[in-house]
Amino acid sequence: MHAGPLSRCSPLLLDLDPLGLTRTLMLPLNSGGLPPVAWVFQMRRCPQPWLSDPAELTWDVLRAAARDPIHAAGPRGLERRRPHDPTLSPTLISVLDSVGDSQVPSQMAGRGLHHLLETSGAVGGALLTLPAGGLWSGMPSDPSQSGAGGFSAADLTASAGDTRGLWSAQAQAVLLGAARAGEPRQQAADIPGTQGRAVPAFLSVTPVGYAGTVGGVMVLLHSPAPPAPEVAPLLKVLATEVGKAGERQRSLRDLARVREKTFRVLGRVLEYRSYETKGHTDRVTDLALQLGQRLDLTSTQLSHLRWGAYLHDLGKIAIPDDVLHKQGELSSAERQWMRQHVTIGETLLREQGLVPPEVLQVVRHHHERWDGQGYPDGLSGQNIPLLARLFAVVDIFDALTSERPYKAPGARATACVSCGAWRARTSIRRSCRRSWT
Repeated sequence: MHAGPLSRCSPLLLDLDPLGLTRTLMLPLNSGGLPPVAWVFQMRRCPQPWLSDPAELTWDVLRAAARDPIHAAGPRGLERRRPHDPTLSPTLISVLDSVGDSQVPSQMAGRGLHHLLETSGAVGGALLTLPAGGLWSGMPSDPSQSGAGGFSAADLTASAGDTRGLWSAQAQAVLLGAARAGEPRQQAADIPGTQGRAVPAFLSVTPVGYAGTVGGVMVLLHSPAPPAPEVAPLLKVLATEVGKAGERQRSLRDLARVREKTFRVLGRVLEYRSYETKGHTDRVTDLALQLGQRLDLTSTQLSHLRWGAYLHDLGKIAIPDDVLHKQGELSSAERQWMRQHVTIGETLLREQGLVPPEVLQVVRHHHERWDGQGYPDGLSGQNIPLLARLFAVVDIFDALTSERPYKAPGARATACVSCGAWRARTSIRRSCRRSWT
């Protein structure tokens, strides 16, 4: 890109500012026989990575918009263009716009396919996901074989229009062939019509990649007329965006699994310093989830409660051994030391920036008491955060019912009464009794 004669739909990057503060991007439009017109963008002179990368998606969008034949209709052509006009041909911009801001692969595919059906004349479209048991689990080695496996309705992740023709033997062969080859293809196939007669159809198929492997296919079905030439490239763009969203979703799931394991490991670290609490983390986690489910907590609240159970005593890692392992009653100074574990744990976790506030509340406030006599802040009643309130009941229940060097395990029913008297309201006490006695 450089200054020079205005060529058809070729972008020009110009240095017109004598102070060198801005740059000008000129993009000629496809104005047909009308006088030449162009879009002109003035940009700050700062690093613009996409300007030096011709393969960047921004350039594809700009070029596709500039080539749109609507510019040849004159200045009022855009006003006459109706977004839902069925005769309107799809463009890269319109396909990407149809997806909107969704980051959910199935939703993106559904929106994009509906748009392509409205604008390309296709009768049906679908996103089909390969079986989870393996790339070709249950699929024929020869795609031309009928009745030997293939995609099924269970693999239908998103759809638009009439997809019945996709389950015919010829259509399945095309779909599987494209998936095996990992390459887009357009191919004719006969599909069942009315009264059992075969109807000519055309399939545009594009593999959808997830993390470098083929995870499914996206397909448009045209019948009886074949698709326009621009349909296949636009379907590929949509499949690429869906694949990227799938990779992001998979990465988030992987991160969630890593976080879950990390929190549990951190919670169990302390058990290796204090054998008497061995198994405490897993026990209170199970009990907390039982109580949370009984109280109809949301899935997000249950996750926060579970993580709080993993991490609630993390601050004890900073408590001296002679205090942490003392067999007898703690002195006043030692009690103050021990009470610091809740604020130490909260501080350690807050500094990482990875722990939700609701989990930090469990760590800090799980030794508060309903009557306000707990620590560290002396909160009472419903001023104690809900999840911390619930976990406080679980924590003391396990302490009362577990064997320790200085006591035998207590009865569960008696422990429920004690928990209710210390840290719970009536509804929580009832839930404790139903869950644990």
